[in-house]
Amino acid sequence: MKASVLKPLLVVILFSISSTYLSNQAQTDQDSKAPDEKIYDAKDVDTKVKILSMPDPGYTAEETRQHVVGVVKLTAVFTSGGDVRNIQVVNGLPAGLTENAIAVARQITFTPAMKDGQAVSVQMFLTYKFDLVGPIIHGQRFPALFYDESCRDYSNIASENMIFFTSEKEAKKAGYKKSKSCP
Repeated sequence: MKASVLKPLLVVILFSISSTYLSNQAQTDQDSKAPDEKIYDAKDVDTKVKILSMPDPGYTAEETRQHVVGVVKLTAVFTSGGDVRNIQVVNGLPAGLTENAIAVARQITFTPAMKDGQAVSVQMFLTYKFDLVGPIIHGQRFPALFYDESCRDYSNIASENMIFFTSEKEAKKAGYKKSKSCP
């Protein structure tokens, strides 16, 4: 067979294998929940989840050195049994901050939500804000742009494309230009 025929065939085979794996993985994730467990929205319960303790993820030396700031947003299921499960990243940050947020989310202690006198599982959003003292300039590696807090795209940079500066001067010295979305 010619290479031009083999390449599309190989792509189709890899796609089928990955699709099968993903559907099996999704089934495994569903099997880990109790078959009759219903997950409610917070608005559909009689008594909401009461957070007893919510640890702070904090910063590591590496995160501080890189000037990483921003917000990590997660969704999680607060189960009727008192566990935090099915954590999904809505918006992440680089340098281990997303992983820190997930780790501390698992350590949350709470009183479960109630519906009709029974403890129930509820899907909720979690937000972890990471700030350093002083203004932080968000940079985008490609294209080489930077944004200050007044820019409308300040928090809309993909985490893998983010870089941080402590000043506009530092950003310009590194070859970055201010975004046109900034006033």
